[in-house]
Amino acid sequence: MNTKSVWSIALHEMQSHRRLVRTHIFIWIALIICALYYLVVARKHMESASVGPMQGIISPRYIMSLLSGSFVALFCIGVLVLVFDLLRRDETSRIQEVISSKPVRNLDFLTGRLLGVMMTMSIPMIGFLFAIVTYGVIAEIFSIPFGQPVVLSSVVSFVLLDIVPNFAFFGSLAILISTLSKSRLVAILLTAFGLGTLFWLNSRLPLDVVVPLQTVTGNVIFASELTPVFFTPTVVLNRITLLLLSIGFLCWSSSLEKRLNPFRFRELALGCASFALGVLVLGIMIGTHLRDLREVDGWVEVHDDHFIPSTFPDVRDIRGHVDIRPGRSISIDLTLEVSVDSGEDIGFVLFSLNPGYTISQLRVGGEEIEDRDFQNGLLKIPRKYFSSDANELEISAKGFPDPRFAYLDSLEAIAEVTGPEIRQLRLLGTKNAIFHNKFVALVPGIKWYPTSGTATNEDTWEQRERDFFTLNIDVSVPKNWLVVGPAKREPVEDKSRKTYRFQQSNSISEFALVGSKFKSASMEVEGIEFEVLYSGAHKSTFEAFAPAIDNIRQRLGWVIEEIRDQGVNYTHRSYTLVEVPSTLRVFGGGVSMDTVMCPPGMLMVRESTLPTYPDLSKLSRTPSDQPDMTEEDWITSQFAEIVGYLQSSMFESSLNYVLYRNLLVQHTNATQQGARALNILLKVLSEAMFPARHADFDFQLALNRDILDLVSLDPIRFLVSSLQWSVFSQDLERLQKTQAIRNSPEVWDTAASLSLHDAETQANSIIELRALRLRAQYFVEVLRDSLGTEALAPITADLTNSFRGKNFRFEDFVDVLSNHGVDLDQLAGDLIAEASLPGFVATDPNVQALTGSDGPSYESSFVLQNDQPVSGPVQLSIAYKSEDPFLGPWNAVSMPPILVGANQSVRVVIESPKPVQSIWVKPYLSLNRQRFRIDLPLSDETQSQDENTESAPFIKTIEIVEVESLPNSSITIDDLDPEFSVMEHSDTSVLSSAFTQFFRRLLGTEKVQLDSGLPVYQHQYRQEPIAWSRKVDPSAFGMYRRTFVLTTNNTERTSSAKFSAKLPRVGRWKLEYYLPDQFLVDEIQLGGMSFVSMLVSLSFSTINLEIYDGATTVSHSIEASNVVRGWHNIGNFDLANKEVDVLVSNKTNHRYQSVVADAIRWTPIERVD
Repeated sequence: MNTKSVWSIALHEMQSHRRLVRTHIFIWIALIICALYYLVVARKHMESASVGPMQGIISPRYIMSLLSGSFVALFCIGVLVLVFDLLRRDETSRIQEVISSKPVRNLDFLTGRLLGVMMTMSIPMIGFLFAIVTYGVIAEIFSIPFGQPVVLSSVVSFVLLDIVPNFAFFGSLAILISTLSKSRLVAILLTAFGLGTLFWLNSRLPLDVVVPLQTVTGNVIFASELTPVFFTPTVVLNRITLLLLSIGFLCWSSSLEKRLNPFRFRELALGCASFALGVLVLGIMIGTHLRDLREVDGWVEVHDDHFIPSTFPDVRDIRGHVDIRPGRSISIDLTLEVSVDSGEDIGFVLFSLNPGYTISQLRVGGEEIEDRDFQNGLLKIPRKYFSSDANELEISAKGFPDPRFAYLDSLEAIAEVTGPEIRQLRLLGTKNAIFHNKFVALVPGIKWYPTSGTATNEDTWEQRERDFFTLNIDVSVPKNWLVVGPAKREPVEDKSRKTYRFQQSNSISEFALVGSKFKSASMEVEGIEFEVLYSGAHKSTFEAFAPAIDNIRQRLGWVIEEIRDQGVNYTHRSYTLVEVPSTLRVFGGGVSMDTVMCPPGMLMVRESTLPTYPDLSKLSRTPSDQPDMTEEDWITSQFAEIVGYLQSSMFESSLNYVLYRNLLVQHTNATQQGARALNILLKVLSEAMFPARHADFDFQLALNRDILDLVSLDPIRFLVSSLQWSVFSQDLERLQKTQAIRNSPEVWDTAASLSLHDAETQANSIIELRALRLRAQYFVEVLRDSLGTEALAPITADLTNSFRGKNFRFEDFVDVLSNHGVDLDQLAGDLIAEASLPGFVATDPNVQALTGSDGPSYESSFVLQNDQPVSGPVQLSIAYKSEDPFLGPWNAVSMPPILVGANQSVRVVIESPKPVQSIWVKPYLSLNRQRFRIDLPLSDETQSQDENTESAPFIKTIEIVEVESLPNSSITIDDLDPEFSVMEHSDTSVLSSAFTQFFRRLLGTEKVQLDSGLPVYQHQYRQEPIAWSRKVDPSAFGMYRRTFVLTTNNTERTSSAKFSAKLPRVGRWKLEYYLPDQFLVDEIQLGGMSFVSMLVSLSFSTINLEIYDGATTVSHSIEASNVVRGWHNIGNFDLANKEVDVLVSNKTNHRYQSVVADAIRWTPIERVD
């Protein structure tokens, strides 16, 4: 190949492109699109990153990791636009013969022209990158909140490794296809389809599958200022593959050209060899990757096979030395004090240790162990070396910890993530640990130190116990490095390296080490040293806190005082907030996949959160438009805003979540029967101790783009959303969606079959885990409503302090409750022990006025029936006459819970100083699933009585009664009955439905929550539901659950809700239709045990009915906008058949109004002769 000729042809090709109008049009369109994407990212970061820490990942700093694939794809289209008629253009210009007569080889000619196209597209792309990098530097220098500096290593990787290989591959492919095809349109469409398919699949296939196929570095290496990585072997091999395939395509195109070519067969052979070599390299990459995946699967299988809890030792103490050589190796010389189960006849003792180590020495009680077995991360030591008392195990090992050996229980859950959620998953971190030459983060999950038992089934506490051990280790790192661990860092004299000692006399269950060339800031408050370790790259952010030093000290003092007032002490001498790379994985393993960012003694915050908080310099800038605010007041208000930011409930490093974990949850653990449920209960109790500090990281919710969208950067969609209603409504909507998932019908159905005290309850799915949490929340609510909020803290503190550093059982939990005067059976009935749920029905409401010497009073009564074979608690709340025109629960006066026995009916009498208009029944965990309302009949005489404002309402009597079921000839059909269905009157063939479902999965459409076959209704501030959906509301009809279905007349598709009845006889029947209130009550959980009741107003429209008995159809309508809640007479009908359908159409006279279908009732009418 003549490089000089190739270069000359490339320059000539660039000149030709400059004369083409389409070149200028496309380049300007591409630059405008890229600029719009940058503006969207910058604005979204400026507006959202200071509100939600997890949204800080959407930042101009990481734009190459977020959008480099889109940039490459966009400019690759430009390459196709210029290449697709590269050969035909000569024919159109009638210079083909002239070109063919030139003594230039076909291969040189095609290579030069492709190079010219690539340079034409590369220059504006590189110019755009230079512009955003320059602007980012300027924004940082002048503290401009709009924009941040782009991570330079990501830009360098993109320019050197992504642009040329991608342009060459798709450009050469387009040339080959245009050579083979007579149609230029077919050539560009085929190539564009291949381009789109590759990039689309790379953004939707599971992470463990797609790595060898990624053609963009930003999709493999997430940008980080703390751990800059330019390339990996897989990235380099992938680019080599692209270039080899490009050479093959060009050689084939050259050999297929009509022009006389004496090297045709040589180029054909070269093309075949290059293509084969490229395929071989790709095959080696894929094969190596699959081998690695199989190796990990092998680890899981081996550890599952060895899950024998009796072989797991009890680790009581760890001491020794850890030598960290960043990016190279770790050496551990540790002594573990362990004990083994003397009551079991076992042949070996099991430890987990990262397979990247090589063990050089292993001793038990001073005796060298030669017949040890260390494979697949499992260390097996013969039982004969251990005595029944405490044993000292000495281990020396060195190696590079394999980051794949971590959270083995989560592999299956991660592999199931597909579609757009893949990008969301990637933003939660992909590195199980960091072992970079500039940064080290050794988290417990990678088993970098020996741990008891297998590395799978680690949360199966019904069968295994958690280890609690003391610690005394020395950690050596390079000079100028600082390390944070589970205890206060104490320097140890070392001339060659830096050595720190971490000594923890209080038992801990795990520990992590994080080290780098940190900057440090610290203060001591109430005997505890609080420290912040941060990167020098973000020095300005943390130095901006200088004006708020007094606020920080005051806030820490308040927190310590609050903790001690609750009867809990922080047992460590220090606490450290440390900055870590955004590539560090934030979630762990097991079923819950909980956050791993708060190991004992520290809080890890990713660099994309607090360290890059936008415009933190405002702390020292009092705004000129608020002259009445002093500098101190301004700093206090801004600091409070930042504290709220760090307490975000969906933040993996929330300060509130750290409070629960480090104070309570990490210090004890439940085991044996019902252990997982007890641990969840302990967590909920811990949250209830600090009701204003709720935080709960949920991996599945973090992936849900409908709740927290971290990947949608569509400029048009962002512009539309910014023009919509207030931020408050969007936050409230997010809370509703979160609650709808956590309390979904699927979760309730599961909760009805799980018990908190069941030996088999291990919660092997996220749904079962949420069901157990639901049960635990209601149990804690019963405790709170019975004993008062202030009584929860002593119970939780007593449980934690009594079993600090130990495992506890259900019997121990019962004993703690008994010590505080709580009789579990009398308080909660079967809520703990039984899986079934009670169901409550209220009848016979009545109210009457009483007279006495102390003034007038009123007696309200009703019968409460529980027809289920399990008991359950309920709480009653009364709402007085005319106090709440919408009869909501927010103004009701609550009373202590009462217990209703299994298959029991009680008459409850409440005495109150004023007439009671309604009674709210809160049945906690029951088949009702929600509180319901009893409306009391108020007579004119009752309402005219005087009121006594001095006395408080109370439950006067609770009497067990027998309720006889009265004969009822009416037939009632509710929307939850099997006789109710929804009919679509359009084409719903199996084929079309199958295609719809396939494309929904392919496009990543979010899963719709279903309630008995229909979507769950969620109030939308900007639109009402188009399809039929099911709404829960106290005013609806129902035996236990009160629900109705609704839709809006906002679609061309015709559908109907159908009530199908089978009557006992033909003849004359009366039809009634039930309507709920138009003002509906939604309860939204704001956090912990805090709720807000929201009033939702629906505009009911005319309801069009059709009554069809198989022979005749009768139409009828109800003007629902003018009627009240209750049964409404439709009319009397002479029915010729026993089977009759009532159809409720979704079509009305007014668009955007709701149509409701709740229940119907058929009542026979006796003929009078």
